[in-house]
Amino acid sequence: MLIGLVLLANCLVVSQRDTASGTAGDSGATPAAATEPGVTTTKGSSVAVAQEDLRPTQIAVPRIGIRTSMIGLGTAKDGTLEVPADFGVAGWYTGGPPPGRPGAAVVVGHVDSYTGPAVFFRLRELRKGDRIDVRRKDGSLVQFRVEWSASYAKDKFPTGLVYQATDTSTLRLVTCGGTFDRKSKSYRDNLVVFARAERVVAPARPAGAPARVRAT
Repeated sequence: MLIGLVLLANCLVVSQRDTASGTAGDSGATPAAATEPGVTTTKGSSVAVAQEDLRPTQIAVPRIGIRTSMIGLGTAKDGTLEVPADFGVAGWYTGGPPPGRPGAAVVVGHVDSYTGPAVFFRLRELRKGDRIDVRRKDGSLVQFRVEWSASYAKDKFPTGLVYQATDTSTLRLVTCGGTFDRKSKSYRDNLVVFARAERVVAPARPAGAPARVRAT
């Protein structure tokens, strides 16, 4: 089953796979044995990652000046993915893993609006090796490195490649690209940036705070 993802009239149209169905070369599930990348505090000591809430709250791409808040995106009643109402924020697909966990975390954002550039306007400038930082609700920071990017015609969007399960933590940033079709008021392509998690930096414990609380 394919679910269309529509990002307003002038932005992206891609396809999203129903994870229950799977596709060739795509198991549709995260391997149980997969683990989060190496987690360190700012001082370098190993710590456990809190699992109760890893929802992403901010994303930053230093080289191209992106720094914005993130919202969760579910699916609408018609089966399409919800989209950010604010052109200045990015949205994470909550049906997939949160950034930093095994699997492909998918983040979408507008390229522009009727009034000017939007949050992912400069995404096309990203190159291999560029850093992407995602802050999570628990205060941890996931650092990704861009591996590659490509543009795809909207009617040939690589659904399996973008949403496929991976045994490591990966990130896909998606926006519009290509030429603008004035008749349909939509861009003809989608730009996808593929990145892989490099490390997770856990929030530093306040000075003097105990490592754990003993139950009484």
